[in-house]
Amino acid sequence: MVSGALGNHILENYLRAKRQEWADYISHVHPWEQERYLGEY
Repeated sequence: MVSGALGNHILENYLRAKRQEWADYISHVHPWEQERYLGEY
């Protein structure tokens, strides 16, 4: 449905950007995680 509305080119670029965004997010330990988990373990 999305590729039909936006076209494959835009969909591929969108997915590439979102995958990179997710990779950047999971490669960083966030302050909330530090506060929550460092005290427990």
